[in-house]
Formats: sequence, C-alpha cells, structure tokens
Amino acid sequence: AFEERINKYVVRRSACAGCPIGCGATLDLTEIGLGESNRPEYETIAGFGPNCLNNDAVTIIQANDICNRAGIDTISASSVIAFASECYERGVITKQDTDGIELTWGDGHAIIAMLEKLVKREGFGAILADGVKLAAERIGCGAEEWAIHVGGQEIGYHDPRQTPSRGTGYICDPTPGRHTSFLVARLIEGGPLPGPYPEFWEPKVENRDYGHKSLIYGKCAAYEQVLSSAGLCKFLMFQPGLRLIEFISAVTGWDFSLAETRVTGERIQTM
Repeated sequence: AFEERINKYVVRRSACAGCPIGCGATLDLTEIGLGESNRPEYETIAGFGPNCLNNDAVTIIQANDICNRAGIDTISASSVIAFASECYERGVITKQDTDGIELTWGDGHAIIAMLEKLVKREGFGAILADGVKLAAERIGCGAEEWAIHVGGQEIGYHDPRQTPSRGTGYICDPTPGRHTSFLVARLIEGGPLPGPYPEFWEPKVENRDYGHKSLIYGKCAAYEQVLSSAGLCKFLMFQPGLRLIEFISAVTGWDFSLAETRVTGERIQTM
C-alpha cells in the first residue's frame, strides 16, 4: 500500500551514473508543497512508517526529504525518533522535555516536528541528534533498555529474527548494524550464489549453527568489500553469473585470483 501511495508522485526514474538498473525515482511533490524530491527507499519507509507506527505516506516522504537535504541517515533518524516515542509512552520523558511535542506513536506531525529539531540540534532534538546510544545516556532513567543499536550504530530494518545470519552481520561486521552486509545471509539461508565460484562458498553451515559461521562469514565479508571497492552495485550480487574476478582482471590487467579476493577484502576491512 505504501508503494502505491508513494509511486503516484513519480515523474521519472533515477540511477547512479552509468547504472542500467535505475532503482531510484524522482517525485513531483508540488501538491504537498515540496517541489521535486527523491523517492524514499525501503529502509526509510520501514523506519518512518511501521517502526514509528505511522501509516501516513506523506509523512514518510517529508521525513525522507528533510533527511536528504540535511545529509542525515534515515535509518538512524527514524530509529532515534521511535526510541523517543517509546520513552514518551513509558513516561520517561514528557512534553516538558520534548519542547511541547507530543511524541505519541504514529503522529506524523510529531515525527516531522521532532525531526526538524533533530537536524538543527534544537531543544530536545539535540538530545537525539547523536543516535540512540548517546540519547539513552543523556535521558537516563533506564532508557538504555529501549535503545536498539550495535556499538552505537542503529541497525537496519531487515529483521534478523527472520534471517538470523543477517544478525551475525549486524554484530560481527567491522561497520556494525549495516543492512548492506548481507551476503552471508543469502548463502546460509538460501538463494543463488553471488558468483560462479562454488569452491569459495564453503563450508556449508546450518541456519542457526552460530558456532560455525565465522569462516564463511569472513569469506562473504571480504567478497562484499572487493565488489564494493570495484565500484559495482551490490544489486549485482543477485546475479549468480557475475564474474567479479574476471571483471577485475579485465579492467586492471592484473592476474587477479579467487584467493587474492579474500586477502584484498580482508585488507579493506582492516583499513
């Protein structure tokens, strides 16, 4: 339903330079007073939508526009506002703390009002502006219990309860909490191999065999780093025929090997 309510504003598709996929889109938001803006992506819709118990598509579009113009991550911003709503519901913070804003669940006007304070670091927005970990420390009163993060990083909206191996990525990746560190989940939990290199995707482990995931996770993480550093879109990993090794060799002239992929990826992660 969100897709239909948002896509009605689409005027053209957009893409990164030279990309044939074109997963983005430009919206004409003249009727709601915003002019042109980017279409919210999945994480943004999940964050400012269900995560805030908000069913208003216009609020999501407005929040996305505010974050984009301010250079603020929509995952972290929506997470910290949902965290503040939880604190508000439990009575840990009140209207006196929130500059008169009633941060009740699903209130689109409250979401936008607090988001605007957050990006400007005004009033209670300054408490929230550095994410849920620091916000919880500043609020106190046991607020840490509702601050969902890994190492201070708010997690993406791909639920690890459904795909436990994604939770491994949230915790173990050098940049924790990232929904983009997902290759290991696809391998362990089913799906096409992200390249014609079956010998690289070993050993096979069971979905919830947490004691033996480290080796395959390390390989997957290294492969992702090499693919990203080559300037390729991660959507290409959904194409099992992507010959990453041959691509790098052809472009660079190097005699690049599968073994070097892992070493190179580990170096990138270490840096």
